[in-house]
Amino acid sequence: MGNIDAGLLNLVELSTVAWLLFWAGYSTFRLAKYHLRSVYVVLIVTFLLLGLPLLWDFLFGVPSYFTLPGMAPANTDFASRLLYVLYLWMIPPIALIAANGGVNKTTSPDSYTARQAGHAIAKGAAWIAALSPFLAVLTSPSPRAYFVYGTVDHRYPHLAAGVSEYEFARHHVLVTSACLISTIAIAYLVYAHKGTLFTPLALSYLSILIFGVWVNGKRNAFAFSVFLIVMALWSRGTLKPKAVVTIGVSAVVALLMFSSWYQQDTRSADTWSSELAYNNTRLDYGRDHTARLAIYRLIHNDEKDILNYPGQSVIYYPLAMVPRSIWESKPPNYGMMVTSAALQDDNHFRGWILTTSWYDEAIANFGFAGFILGPGMLGLFCRVGDRKGPGILQMITMFAGALFVAVHLQAFMPVFGLWLVIVIQSKNQDRKRLTRDYQILPSGY
Repeated sequence: MGNIDAGLLNLVELSTVAWLLFWAGYSTFRLAKYHLRSVYVVLIVTFLLLGLPLLWDFLFGVPSYFTLPGMAPANTDFASRLLYVLYLWMIPPIALIAANGGVNKTTSPDSYTARQAGHAIAKGAAWIAALSPFLAVLTSPSPRAYFVYGTVDHRYPHLAAGVSEYEFARHHVLVTSACLISTIAIAYLVYAHKGTLFTPLALSYLSILIFGVWVNGKRNAFAFSVFLIVMALWSRGTLKPKAVVTIGVSAVVALLMFSSWYQQDTRSADTWSSELAYNNTRLDYGRDHTARLAIYRLIHNDEKDILNYPGQSVIYYPLAMVPRSIWESKPPNYGMMVTSAALQDDNHFRGWILTTSWYDEAIANFGFAGFILGPGMLGLFCRVGDRKGPGILQMITMFAGALFVAVHLQAFMPVFGLWLVIVIQSKNQDRKRLTRDYQILPSGY
């Protein structure tokens, strides 16, 4: 890449940062005014995970990714980087247009809470879901392994005798799913809690959250918990916009500090370096690298595609819960295939995968059409979730919308399944209501 091309690219990338910052600021302002639309949350997370990395490239340099030989050329290729910023310019308008038609009105926090408080059946179900991580851990092949935080990242040194890593990891998927559902349930209980939150019952929510974050063992579990609880407190009017911003910034700083310590603790001093630390930070807190990898494999015919055929990972999701013991030829998930592409290796179980985003998965599945379908389908998802207005469905839609940007679908399949159940139930209730209203109309109508 020549000096002129590099300078031009830097200018284009910095203007892209400003473009996404504008939409993130606009979204934050609208949410602060209780103008509740899930797509605003999506645009904020898009800026953080896909826009800000461009600024880090300019200030600190493009990561070498020397441990990922297939990733490095994708992040320095001029055409891939240029198409990447074009993609980022397309995301806000396409997502907003697709999301248009959902509820688009200002809502007071009091009316937001009043729609859910007092539902005894919902609260009972939420308590069962909140306590599910305890049952998941107790039924693990090696419950004692959870005395160590991040036992998966420590490569399972504390497993019970006779328990294989694969057996434990397979059950750990159930544990992480239970923790995710538990976090949503706690957020709902906080959101619908009547009166002050400084009671023994309300404070028990915190104990359950801490347990879930611990046994999950992933740093993003802390981020998810903070996001949901802050959103619940803000929705019920307990936190004002300024407090939300203060807590959010404090949580990000705390997460970065803990992440730096944790990575050094789980790796030997012989392999740790400032270059590796920078690479790992970018892998953890950015999704630009996987999007560029998908674009790079798309435009270079001499490179093998990430997927074996178009739409492969989309077709995979409805069948994701089928055990491999029953479906022996079950293909790997999208995260595993991206990891194999980055390592230039074949697909097999490693115990870890790269974190991906729906934005790059759309390109890997649909090619250039993914530039439109990526943000477009995400906008439609937000539109469906916002249709009923403020309520538990919209809270889950905001959370799931952020997760679509941050991870691949299989990582939060229980959340998506819960969202789908609520949407179907909501549509059935609307159909019954219309039928009932039609039956009671006077005969003259």
